[in-house]
Amino acid sequence: MAKMVAEMQQMREDFAVGQEEAASKLARSSRRDPYSFRRKGNENQYRFCEDVEERLETTSAAIARAERGAGREALARAKAKEGMELLTHRKKLIKLADRSEVGWAVVEEYVD
Repeated sequence: MAKMVAEMQQMREDFAVGQEEAASKLARSSRRDPYSFRRKGNENQYRFCEDVEERLETTSAAIARAERGAGREALARAKAKEGMELLTHRKKLIKLADRSEVGWAVVEEYVD
């Protein structure tokens, strides 16, 4: 009986995780940036950043659900957040370079 209860609990948890992941994926797809890139290389960099950002968000959510020590969990979440912030900044620079006639030269001036 206890084994059956444990299996049912695991099924509920798996179902909840699946629902969270589906909702998260839907939210990400609806917030895709409609920006139209002029340079294909910039578009490729930007899409790569979005993919990595998506994986970091998923990792952060999985860590939040995990049953681990609070200190390790907080550190992992903080590092994932730092990674997401770096990618967001990089995406901003890619758009800036793409809008400019001089490309990455304007980004170098902006960053310096």
